[in-house]
Amino acid sequence: MPINWTWQKIDKKNIEKINEKYVEMKEDIKERQEKVMKQTPQKNEVKEKSQEQIQKEKADEQNRLAGDALKKLEADVTAKPGDFDQALRLASTHVLMGQNQKGVDVLIKSIAQPEVNMTNLLLAAEFFNRIGDSKNLEAALVNLTEKVPDSPEGWFDLAGVQASHGSRAREAWGTLAKALALDKQRRATNATADNLYERVQGDPRFTDVRRLPEFKAWQP
Repeated sequence: MPINWTWQKIDKKNIEKINEKYVEMKEDIKERQEKVMKQTPQKNEVKEKSQEQIQKEKADEQNRLAGDALKKLEADVTAKPGDFDQALRLASTHVLMGQNQKGVDVLIKSIAQPEVNMTNLLLAAEFFNRIGDSKNLEAALVNLTEKVPDSPEGWFDLAGVQASHGSRAREAWGTLAKALALDKQRRATNATADNLYERVQGDPRFTDVRRLPEFKAWQP
């Protein structure tokens, strides 16, 4: 199940890049399909061919063009493994083609690159969240907390993923406690900052965490 994405409030424009990658690929495929339609002989030009044969040729050509585009993307990512945008586009293309695991594999390699930054990790986390891959979503968020350990949102979202597994309530509390402590420090100097403690109260993922005596003893 997709998580309630705290980071969208902070980095919405960057998160929307994923939607752009999907749209770009769909438009590219559409253009290639239209090209095939124009190049395919009409029925009166090839009367000897059955409708079934014509449709098969169209499908074969469309698949070939899509395959060529995919190969080019793969070559680009191989040549520039540190280019996260290209890796995200390739991963999104795999998902569009029903090859989720291949898309996951591409993005896992990409976020392991030394050039990866906070924005890249946010986009990767959203990608994993979108396809329901909680394991790699958690891994991306762990990486994010290592990159920006002073950001309460990163710890909060990581705690949310951990809390989604009922048996990990205490582990989730340990992570959430870091988020709440950082958030408390931030609100001490910025009264308008988002109150993560209040957010926890209404978040169903933290139901088991809220029952823990450690959480009940927390002073917001």
